[in-house]
Order: sequence, then C-alpha cells, then structure tokens
Amino acid sequence: MTAVALIEAAELRLPQNSLTCAIDRTGQYYRVPIACINLPNNFGRNEELQRMKDKKSPKQKNINIKIRYQHKDIEFKISNKETVAGVK
Repeated sequence: MTAVALIEAAELRLPQNSLTCAIDRTGQYYRVPIACINLPNNFGRNEELQRMKDKKSPKQKNINIKIRYQHKDIEFKISNKETVAGVK
C-alpha cells in the first residue's frame, strides 16, 4: 500500500503538501517528526556538530550589570564569555 492510499483511506489533509503536517476529518492537527518519515540514521548530526566546532568564538567583551536588590543597586562587570555559574 502506498503512502497516498494510506492518506486517502485515513481521510487526511496535508495543508503544506508534506507528511510532517496532517489534519484528520475532525480537524485534529498532527505534527509528524521527520525522523518518523525517513530513517533517522545520522540525520545531519555530523554536519551540525562540525558546523558548531568550526564556528569562531566571539571576541571578549565586558558587560556592566546593575541589579536592584532591597532598594539598593548592585553593579558589577562580567565578560560575555562568563558562565552563569561563574557569575553566581
């Protein structure tokens, strides 16, 4: 049985002409992950990982932070490369 026959038998509508979005006869909307349609083997994972590794680190920049706590302003400088844990 082909995908078209299954879609017609289930009375589904594909508003975006894609299997990732379907609406049944009652109007219920369904999102289908692309990994359910295609084999999920290495679904672009290696390319995305390499792209992240190749990305240049931003230049270091100091940021002035001001926090109001109990009617007092607390000011300090942090780097844009600082982690949240490091600021605590």
